[in-house]
Amino acid sequence: MVINKLLGAMSHSNKDVETALNASSLIIELIETQKTFEIIMSNEAKMVADIIALAIDPSNSFNQQYLLQVLIVICKQLKPQSPAEQNMFKSLEKDDGSDNEGSGNNQFKEDSAQGKNTLKFLKIVKE
Repeated sequence: MVINKLLGAMSHSNKDVETALNASSLIIELIETQKTFEIIMSNEAKMVADIIALAIDPSNSFNQQYLLQVLIVICKQLKPQSPAEQNMFKSLEKDDGSDNEGSGNNQFKEDSAQGKNTLKFLKIVKE
């Protein structure tokens, strides 16, 4: 609810710089927290899709720069920082340390709904 309210402050109806800055700063802080980031990526990354929709909408040009900052932080959270660090793309090992490639739910699946949303998001960010 909180994140949706903050995204509402960065939608078409907002034309106040201070409100947009405050909302983007709060969302960024929430994204940088592991538990909140998991919530943002839940439900097939619907919140990320909402952020992308707001960011690419030409009629929301006033808030686009703030939304793009949020998307950059999301990209940084998805990108592995080091080989030892775990994230949704590098979580391929079992608890016992053995390799489980080809099995398990931790693999990135391109044909899943979340996989398609993630690839769409990364393509938009790359552009």
